[in-house]
Amino acid sequence: MLRRAARSRARTPRRMSPSSPSPSPERAAPCAAGPCLARRAFLADAVQGAAAAVLLAACGGGDGPVDPSAARPEERTIDVTLALASTPALASVGGIVRTGSGLRTVAVVRTAADRFRAFSMLCPHAGSLVEVEDRAFVCRNHGSRFAADGGLVRGPATTGLVELTATFDAAAQAVRVTGRV
Repeated sequence: MLRRAARSRARTPRRMSPSSPSPSPERAAPCAAGPCLARRAFLADAVQGAAAAVLLAACGGGDGPVDPSAARPEERTIDVTLALASTPALASVGGIVRTGSGLRTVAVVRTAADRFRAFSMLCPHAGSLVEVEDRAFVCRNHGSRFAADGGLVRGPATTGLVELTATFDAAAQAVRVTGRV
């Protein structure tokens, strides 16, 4: 007798909360207390939600490891020009700007009135993207720190950041960064 009562309770659709939107007629199940979500509709919604979560996770957040060896050669080539007029962070010596995305994320540091250095923002330890912090660089995934000159301050990385070529065009007031990661 107890088994039959438990089975019948398990089959009874649950009542929706007052804040829940009313299901469409084809998704509603008969319920004495008002609109209820049918089991089949609930399961379909749950599967769709889980699939969406998996797809979003596959897209990544952008700050996880990036594998240059898995990239096509053209994706590993960096060629970007920054106009000083549109990058106020580089207006004075010591300024740093981070630009780009994925493998092509770079940082440009102004070291003198007419000199700049550029670095790939891929951590040499595990390929995670490095952030600019207090006029230096930090890898948030494992804690490696790098000085503004790209040199290693603290590991687990064992080398500094990869330096790229930075060429200053005084006439155009622009910095061109080229190289490969």
